[in-house]
Amino acid sequence: MKDHCSRNPIITPPDNSKSSSKDSRSGDRMNIQYRRRIGVVLAKNAASLVILALLMMFSASPIVFASESQSTRFKASFSGPFHIVASTPTTITVTVTGEGRATHLGDSDLSATVTIVLATGVGTSTDTTITASEDEHEDNLFLTTVTSETPPSPQGIIILSGTYTITGGTGEFRGATGSGTVSGTVSLPAGTVSQSFRGTITLPDE
Repeated sequence: MKDHCSRNPIITPPDNSKSSSKDSRSGDRMNIQYRRRIGVVLAKNAASLVILALLMMFSASPIVFASESQSTRFKASFSGPFHIVASTPTTITVTVTGEGRATHLGDSDLSATVTIVLATGVGTSTDTTITASEDEHEDNLFLTTVTSETPPSPQGIIILSGTYTITGGTGEFRGATGSGTVSGTVSLPAGTVSQSFRGTITLPDE
């Protein structure tokens, strides 16, 4: 009698444990990738929320910008005596004082030391000072001037013209700037100078 059992192969149930472990590992990887993607999205959203919060904060609060200094017209006129204080074969140095009025200062006094190059007739002053008269706050305005002077006329009159630059000051005029033109006349017989300043002045912001 033949063994019928040997003819029929034994069917072994599939081992699902390996498949389950593979599926489990695959699922873990998918979960990790999913969590990473979620983390990236949340991070981007968090950054966006921070930026949005900052924008809202700044839009709710007024933004104050530093105001710019404003230039205004500057006018001044002075007349007074001059005195020769030094001379060389090529230059003459004179001191000039005067009384008059100036923008922002009212009644004012001027003082300057001017060195004139005889060959060119160019006079330069680096210490021109305009001081408000009877000013208890001692508001001073400092300027440099460069002027050209014509040869004296038969009547002894010299015409001067040039430029000024405001270099600073004291009190209300600390940090002031500006520039413009200078014109005037010198009377050799009278020993006097008349000067006018026209241009701009910029006062610092308070």
